[in-house]
Amino acid sequence: RVSRLYLYNWFMRTTAELLRMRDEQRKQLEAWLSAGITPQWVVFRSRICLLAVEGNSNMDIAKQMQTSRPTFLLRMKRFQQLGPEGLTKDATKDPRSRRLRSNPIRAIVEATLTTTPDNAIHWSTRAMEEKTGE
Repeated sequence: RVSRLYLYNWFMRTTAELLRMRDEQRKQLEAWLSAGITPQWVVFRSRICLLAVEGNSNMDIAKQMQTSRPTFLLRMKRFQQLGPEGLTKDATKDPRSRRLRSNPIRAIVEATLTTTPDNAIHWSTRAMEEKTGE
């Protein structure tokens, strides 16, 4: 039987999938690194991709960048799909998850200012949730 720790160490030490990058893409990432006005999150993502191009191991990249393996795999995947532009934008979120059923802030403020809870001197979060449904 192989221990979980052995498998974890083997998996983390394996070489990252070699990221293929054209010369102009590499130059773009290096320009972002050397520019003083590039946002740090773009610099971080660019460094991850440049380390992957060099063929460093998964564990080395994660340690050097002080991040998790899934994070750098996500950045590599975005670069493979969209090129350097994929590093400058975040993936779009589902707009339905941002939609609120109503205006919860207004309902909570109105409830706290105009009513009092049953059998209590102030509102609790649970009592407010029952009252406003938010």
